[in-house]
Amino acid sequence: RAARLEVRNLTVLSAARAILTASDVPSCRAAIGRAATGLGQETGCPVRACEISVSLHGVISIAWQGGDSQGPPFDDQGGFGAWFVRALSQLGKLTAFYGSAAGLVAMAGADELPLYAGLIADCAPDAIDGLADAMNDLAGVAAQQLYRLRKDAERRQSRARLDRMGGLQAELLRANVDLIWEADGEGIVHVVQVFNRRHDLVGRIEGHKPEDIQVAGHRSLMDLVFAGTSRRNIRLEQAGEETLYISVAPVTDPGERLRGTLS
Repeated sequence: RAARLEVRNLTVLSAARAILTASDVPSCRAAIGRAATGLGQETGCPVRACEISVSLHGVISIAWQGGDSQGPPFDDQGGFGAWFVRALSQLGKLTAFYGSAAGLVAMAGADELPLYAGLIADCAPDAIDGLADAMNDLAGVAAQQLYRLRKDAERRQSRARLDRMGGLQAELLRANVDLIWEADGEGIVHVVQVFNRRHDLVGRIEGHKPEDIQVAGHRSLMDLVFAGTSRRNIRLEQAGEETLYISVAPVTDPGERLRGTLS
């Protein structure tokens, strides 16, 4: 018995390692399926694994299932939904499924929309009791890793969306302005980006202080900043033959650096 327990522990450790080294959801699911199959082969009890999701409206659905094809099927014909509700009330503990089958559920992501992993084995009650710890360990590892991989995928998708939005915003910016400027800690204006090859405009504001840059309707750019009026597309005085317009980003703190555009 001790030898069988040691073999089982090694099986669980090897399976957990494979699950934790999975780099994406499909490979993680495959590792979980192999773990369930291996545990069943080692014990003689067919074991099935599944990933379970619950919507905000409480709808229970099986996102994936795998493991021993001879194991208990996960469908409502076997009362899966009712079993899940019972298992959810005692996470990590064996709960009777139907016939001689029993299983347990582990959860990850309790602070958000949780993800659940379930394992169900079909064998005699005295045999399945010896499987409880191994099933609980595997289900816990499976739930945590699936949850982590899903969150990583969500973050990558979010970054990709932001990158696409950033690219779009940059294109729109280039279409509407020629220079982006920023005042340094000493209050000196510097051009930080040039669009549309308008390097000829840099000298109009580069190296000047905001109070020395004259704009229409105000004594200076600095007066415009704190005037409480529109700071967009204000005509630059003494711009030469070409009419230029300067804009300033809103500031909430007098010590905040000034930033804006010229077009």
